Amino acid sequence: MVSYSGDRNIEILQIDGLTMEPLEFFDLDPLAAIWADPEVTRFLPSRGVPIPRENVESLNIGNKEDMEFGKL
Repeated sequence: MVSYSGDRNIEILQIDGLTMEPLEFFDLDPLAAIWADPEVTRFLPSRGVPIPRENVESLNIGNKEDMEFGKL
C-alpha cells in the first residue's frame, strides 16, 4: 500500500512500513555520522571514501525551496 501525506506542505511517501520524507535540519548530525562510515559509503559513488561533514552541510538540508523531494 502506498500513501501520501501533505502535513506541513511536506510530501511523505509510505510503502509497507517504509516511510520516506524530506531531510530536515535536525537530520544533519545523524546523516553526517552515517556518511562518515566507510562501510556505508562503499555503496555510494564515493566508493568507500567517507564523505566529510562539510559536504553534508553543503546539501542545504531543511531548505524546502531548494529541494524537490516527493515530486512524482
